[in-house]
Amino acid sequence: MRRYNLRENDKSTSGGIVIEGIPDDTLDGVPLTFLGAKVVCPACKRTGVIVGQGPRYPDISMGKQMALDNDICVCGCEPPPRMRASQKRMFEDHLESNIANRWRTDNDEPARRSAAPASSPQYVRWFYVRNSTTGQRLAHRDFVADVGGARQSGKTDAEGYAKITTSSEQPVSIHVVFSSPRRTLKPRQGA
Repeated sequence: MRRYNLRENDKSTSGGIVIEGIPDDTLDGVPLTFLGAKVVCPACKRTGVIVGQGPRYPDISMGKQMALDNDICVCGCEPPPRMRASQKRMFEDHLESNIANRWRTDNDEPARRSAAPASSPQYVRWFYVRNSTTGQRLAHRDFVADVGGARQSGKTDAEGYAKITTSSEQPVSIHVVFSSPRRTLKPRQGA
């Protein structure tokens, strides 16, 4: 299940508009928003706040937990309206195996067994990689990531996404590998 990040000006199912974001954490120049951000709701004529609902990873930006698609707006509406993301490029990927541990028998019928963890959970984070000048996605590009002090490497997919997987919550720093242009440099004469 993918949960898309919310941004400033995203809307709720009642038409409410997010009016707060994190200025230094943007996607396409629009600030990402956070749990506790204000939402002006035209349905109940109140200002509510975003409250987290459903699975999420501890994704902190500037000391704030990121808000995701399907979180709720606690205002005066009953039931509380759901928040809807306006973008589909930045998200958390919650693998089904992380949400519910499902067991199968030999004939593929569901079996009733106690849910004991079989292995460490998988944490997956997708990073959209683009050219900072042109904005174009960087598909099939090598990358190197520092994941909690350990090095991971890979290639971005056809859409320009780099996938980082860990067995626990870890800070991530990603670097895209590229070659500088091969041309003859012409230093300025004089000065």
